[in-house]
Amino acid sequence: GFVRARYGSYGEAAVGGMINVPIGPQAALRLVGNVSRRDGYGRNSVTGERTGSAESRYIRGALRLTPSDDLTVTLRGDYTHAVVQREAYKGFFTLLGPNT
Repeated sequence: GFVRARYGSYGEAAVGGMINVPIGPQAALRLVGNVSRRDGYGRNSVTGERTGSAESRYIRGALRLTPSDDLTVTLRGDYTHAVVQREAYKGFFTLLGPNT
């Protein structure tokens, strides 16, 4: 397995890793995960809010079963959650009104 971490511009930070776990001679489990975030890299000139921010996290898992030499079963699952702010001009049309 492994663990990685990074830090970068605009408050970018991430941590991720992977692990393989044998569960007896006929089964194994693999888990992979990551969490990351980034502050905005700009400002909306109308509202003053940060733009370009992002947050995400995911986890994946796989269970491999080998009950015989002729049969291998792999079950996989994952969960992902991501929020990205890309609205550099949000608020402009709100100030103008819906009929503009």
